[in-house]
Amino acid sequence: AQLAWIYQLRAIAELRAREMTNAQEQQQKALDMARLWVQNTGNGWDQRRALSDVLGFTGDFYASQKDDVQARAAYEEAVKLARELTAQDPTSEDGRNTANIQLIRLAGFEKARGTDKHLKLYQEALEIARQMVKADPLGQTKQVALALSLAPAGEHAQASKVGEELLAKSPHPDAELLIDMARVFAQCSAAPGLKDFEAANYKKRALECLAKAGGQGYR
Repeated sequence: AQLAWIYQLRAIAELRAREMTNAQEQQQKALDMARLWVQNTGNGWDQRRALSDVLGFTGDFYASQKDDVQARAAYEEAVKLARELTAQDPTSEDGRNTANIQLIRLAGFEKARGTDKHLKLYQEALEIARQMVKADPLGQTKQVALALSLAPAGEHAQASKVGEELLAKSPHPDAELLIDMARVFAQCSAAPGLKDFEAANYKKRALECLAKAGGQGYR
């Protein structure tokens, strides 16, 4: 398990450094180790969740390399595993979170490729995020998941509202929250049918969040 995540972190670092050959090698090692962990533990729940996470990162890598075939295969397997996990344990917070993240990943990939598959995927992710908030109304991570799920599902006004409420509750938000909120506002700015001033305001909020995160050392 630890080896899989060590390789995964190395792959992310190599990708950020634009060392693509090394990144691909480390990503494949992470995936191989994650699959081996599942195999050696008899398809354990936690092990399959970890494999779903690694598959999501694998999809990200191949998408960055414009290898749509391998990217889609990885994303779809990640979603399949996540759905199985939530079906097996519908109340698991970890399972719901994994499913929400993997659905958004696949939806974003399909949207970028111009297919209409992203619509149902975003709605499925949003429904899971709402379930997470219902189970834990005060949990910040659940509220973040909800905001990130609302905007791409077409509910930009509600996404912005949740985002602003999160920032208001955190007088000194950390970089991670700021980056998440920048993503929310950026997604809101791309919503169809916005007036120019609405899109501009969302973009301004996104840039403000990014600037604050940068002030905390985020690059």
